[in-house]
Amino acid sequence: MSTPIAETSRTLRDVGGQILLVGAGKMGSALLDGWLSLGLDPRKLAVLEPQPSPEIAEQAGRGLRLNPDPATVQAAAVVIAVKPQAAPDAVPALAALARRAVVISIMAGRTLGFLERLLGGETAAVRSPSRTRRFRPPSAISPTGCSRRPVRSNGWRTKA
Repeated sequence: MSTPIAETSRTLRDVGGQILLVGAGKMGSALLDGWLSLGLDPRKLAVLEPQPSPEIAEQAGRGLRLNPDPATVQAAAVVIAVKPQAAPDAVPALAALARRAVVISIMAGRTLGFLERLLGGETAAVRSPSRTRRFRPPSAISPTGCSRRPVRSNGWRTKA
């Protein structure tokens, strides 16, 4: 059963904290458009994108923070939507921010281990690729899609 749009909209309007979107290409822009169309206040968004589209630049006039210094962003969540080949350059700058926010990656082909190496071990990270190239047996992943690695009671992953 799906959640009614009005209920989802109310939830997005009430989101606490800021969301940082890193990468606003096709996938990142689609996420951003969806969030805004469902009622998320642009003032609760920051976007890091070296070549923003005119539509994203227009949102800056409505309160969206475009290309702020990551050190100045007080995000509750960081969504990484950069191309996998750009990740080694884009992700390390987020390390300090990632220690106090949930990191969600939609990059294809980049593992949670890859993110942990670039962000540091004390990162709450979730990987949700946009598509799966091959079938993985259910024993290989948890019901949430996260890798099955030890988790401490406070939700932070332990080092393996």
